Formats: sequence, structure tokens, C-alpha cells
Amino acid sequence: MKALSLGAAATIRNLELASRSSPIVVMMRHSNRYDINDPAEVYTVGLTLEGIQLAEEFGKHLKRKYTLGLLSSAPVQRCIDTAVAIAKGAGWKKPVYSDDLISYPTIETAWLNLPGFHPGDPIPESIRAIRRTFFIGNREAGSLNLCVTHDSVLACTLGYLTGKSLSLDEWPDFLEGAVFWKEHSKLMAVWRGNVHNLGKTIDF
Repeated sequence: MKALSLGAAATIRNLELASRSSPIVVMMRHSNRYDINDPAEVYTVGLTLEGIQLAEEFGKHLKRKYTLGLLSSAPVQRCIDTAVAIAKGAGWKKPVYSDDLISYPTIETAWLNLPGFHPGDPIPESIRAIRRTFFIGNREAGSLNLCVTHDSVLACTLGYLTGKSLSLDEWPDFLEGAVFWKEHSKLMAVWRGNVHNLGKTIDF
């Protein structure tokens, strides 16, 4: 088995810290893409060949430990292609569900307001909506819901749910993901090896 990319390896380390007594959610950035040289290319730039291969390799590692609940993606081709490549590597036969909730236009207002957010402030509805979908279609302990999105969506979601904005050093790499699971009535998360108790919630 080939070596994982740095981002995928970080995601695997996060998964190893999650409880297997609950369904698990991985919310991750898409795989390696071509450079974006023009703002008009933001939604059209695709994955490199290496990006596809790295996503498939990540899927092979997931296959060893996890069964798939739901496979979802932001409705941009590089995210969809990442999900398809991961599923191919893992041998998962389920289709990819295109989800507007984890797209940048949906969370844009929340993203722009994140610098002024403080722990205890109300969480924007767009982020609450993402949180509500985490465990849809997956009630089996240890099984995996995989959501492929953009770095900005992942960073925004983490910023509001943990109460701490990501620094440039913490910015999501390609194929890097946060892991979420439930412990009793609490939502838990792990990012870069740090476990966060996100507190009680009634909407998942």
C-alpha cells in the first residue's frame, strides 16, 4: 500500500482518536487540484492526476476499518471527483450525494462574520444546518459518513463549532478532515490531534 498524503495521514490520525461506539463523520477538504490563477476558475478547476490517485489511496486505507454510511460532496466537480475516487479505493458502491449545504455560497455570510464570533454567541443557521446533517442515514456504531467540501467550508464549520478560528498554520490541507462523533448527548470533534467537546446539542 502506497504512502498517504500529509492531509490524508492527518485525517487517519484524527479517526484513530474517535470513539467507535458512535457513528463517525469525516468532513474533509477535496484532494489536490490544479492552481487557481483567475477568480473565474474558482468553481471549475479540477483535480490533478496525482489528486485522484491520492484520494483512491486514502480510500484503500479507510476500507480496512470502516463501512460507509453516507457519501456526500459539495456540488463542485473537484469535490465530487474526490468522493468518487475515495469510494473507488475503498470499494464502496454507494453513490455520491451532492449537498448544497456544504458549499461555499451557503456558508458565505457565516464565513464573512466569523472574525467577529465569540464563544457563546449564536451559531449561524447555515452551520447549524450542516451539523444537523452529520449523522443522517447512519446509526451504526463505527460506520462512517464522509463529507467532501472546500477548505473554507471546513474552516468555517470548525471555527463556529469549536469557538476558535483556524490560524494559517492550521489551515486544512488537501484530503485533511475533521472527525465528529457522539458521546451520549454531546458532540465531539478532533482536529489536528486535539479533541474538542462541543457540548450538548439537540439538533443531530
